[in-house]
Amino acid sequence: MANFFRTLDTSIKDCSSSGDVASLAILERLKMYLSTGNFSSYSRAKELISVNGLSWKEASYVLKIKPDTVKRARYALSEEVWNIVGKDFFDRLKEGDLAYCDSIVESLHVEEIVSPIPLDVSKLIRSLASEEDLNSIGSVTELSAYSKELDFLVGISEPMVRAKVSNLDIGRLLALLGILDGSLGNPHIRVAINEHILGKAGDLL
Repeated sequence: MANFFRTLDTSIKDCSSSGDVASLAILERLKMYLSTGNFSSYSRAKELISVNGLSWKEASYVLKIKPDTVKRARYALSEEVWNIVGKDFFDRLKEGDLAYCDSIVESLHVEEIVSPIPLDVSKLIRSLASEEDLNSIGSVTELSAYSKELDFLVGISEPMVRAKVSNLDIGRLLALLGILDGSLGNPHIRVAINEHILGKAGDLL
């Protein structure tokens, strides 16, 4: 079998490119769970998964373990996940059997749930709350009462951002971000971009 983690990353890229947000959400949840390493008894599973983007030689250097150990461990971890989710997981996802794939991910009983909302965005939202707002937070029992807020969170979630970015010219987007953070361009163009963003946001509010 192909390496599970490479297959997962390829599927995430394909779903991002095609704008398949529903499948992307399932894959992102699965990736978040696997990143914890909780599915395996191997003590260094989490570390190995964190360097999946590196070659086995690079990973061995970073983790300070033998290259052969990295190769064997990667193969073993990949086989473990294939056995957990099933060899036909990605085929069924492509066929549109979202209910089945979602049930597989749900059955993993994720112990460490990673928020799909970027941390910096969560921090920004919290910073906008008054002390009274923070003191009035209660328990959430009926999600139907939070439909407006949930829709907002869907719009700023990582899977949704990935899908939207896939429809843009990433090079141009990076250029604009570079100008905004000061690593590219000059102060005049930075001011112009800021004014455009803030002005457009003001018009939409």
